[in-house]
Amino acid sequence: TSERSLLVSVAMRMALTIGLPEAYDELMSQTFSSEWQRSETPMTNEAMLMRKTRTWLFILVMGHILHVDAGDILSLQLTGNVRRCRVLLQRPTSAKQDLCLWPQIELNSLRARIQATLSDPRRVIAGNGSDQAIMDDVRDAIIDLDVWFADWARIYDASSDPQAPWLKL
Repeated sequence: TSERSLLVSVAMRMALTIGLPEAYDELMSQTFSSEWQRSETPMTNEAMLMRKTRTWLFILVMGHILHVDAGDILSLQLTGNVRRCRVLLQRPTSAKQDLCLWPQIELNSLRARIQATLSDPRRVIAGNGSDQAIMDDVRDAIIDLDVWFADWARIYDASSDPQAPWLKL
C-alpha cells in the first residue's frame, strides 16, 4: 500500500502541476454556460478538457480508495457536491467509461465522508461517541449508500448502453 500511495501522490503532484483540476473546473463552467447550451457543435478543446478531467477524477478516486481503506486522512478532495459531476455525462465527449468512473467518484467520496464521521476524535472528547450517536451515523451512512445505489440504478436503466445491466450489478 505504501508504494501505491506514493505513486498516487506523485500522480497528484504532477496533475496539479499541469492543471488538471482547472480543466475539471473549466469543463463544469462550460457545461452551465448559455453559449454551450445553444451551440450545436462542441467546443474544439472539449475533448482535451474531458480527457484531463477524467484523469484528474481517476487520480482522486485512487487517492480516496487508498486513504480510506488505510484509515488515513485524505490529502485532496472535491469541493462542493460531488454529484455535480453527473452533468458531464450529458456532454458530447462523454464516453462509456464515464458510466464506470462517475459512480466511483461519488461512492469513494461518500466512503471518505463516512470514514471521517465515524473516526472523528472530537466526538469522543465531546462525549458524542455514545452508542446511539454512532448508530445514528451508521444509519445515515446506510441511507446515503442506498440513495447513491438507487440513483445510479436509475441512470443505468435510462442508459441506452447495452452494458448498462452489467454495470448495474
